[in-house]
Amino acid sequence: MEITDRCRDLIVKAYKDFANWEYTDGDTRVESRIKDTDDFKYRKVFTYRPLRLTYSKVEYSEEKCEAMGVKSADRPLLKKLADYWQSIFPNGNPAFPDFSFFYEFEKAKIKIPQGKVALVRNYFGVKDADQKMECRVKPTKMDSSIAPDPDLKDSEIIPWKTDPDEFLEANVRPYAPDFWYNDDETKIGYEIPFTREFYRYTAPRPAAEIFEHFRTLGEREQELMSKILGK
Repeated sequence: MEITDRCRDLIVKAYKDFANWEYTDGDTRVESRIKDTDDFKYRKVFTYRPLRLTYSKVEYSEEKCEAMGVKSADRPLLKKLADYWQSIFPNGNPAFPDFSFFYEFEKAKIKIPQGKVALVRNYFGVKDADQKMECRVKPTKMDSSIAPDPDLKDSEIIPWKTDPDEFLEANVRPYAPDFWYNDDETKIGYEIPFTREFYRYTAPRPAAEIFEHFRTLGEREQELMSKILGK
């Protein structure tokens, strides 16, 4: 887009005046706004929600391991857990929450390394939004931190001058009552949203006017087709 001499003169005048004003020269318009630096500053807050799982069909198969890309070194642990589970519940079991599932192995002194908890959950667990008991980072330690569901991680862009807690309570809490965020993970950034700052709403044409426009186009089309077909 070429900037004409007239446009350049208006821009220079607006820059020189340094004021909230609108400069016009015929059809050319330049709008100037003075903003505080913090008006363009924002917080990016990451929100989390609890992981909720149930366990009902605890079975092992090589086919499932292949499909999930489970490493060969991890498969013996999964098979051991599945074999033990079927030995205590040969006729199946009701849906167990995460704590109860892992506690059964703890009672049997079957050790599941902390680094393999996510693997076990992904392999045997099923997401259940209706499950009231949240998963914990350390599954059988109720004083352990709540484990976040990676699929429910989200982020919010909050204007710097807006209180983050008030913003989240008003815009996130009504739809995700169990959310939380870690202020240490908050990122600070700047954005100059030209469209939002300078957008001016233009009302659409009335429906009757639009309909008349299409009717006229239809008539012109019929006239052209008649000329082409010689009718």
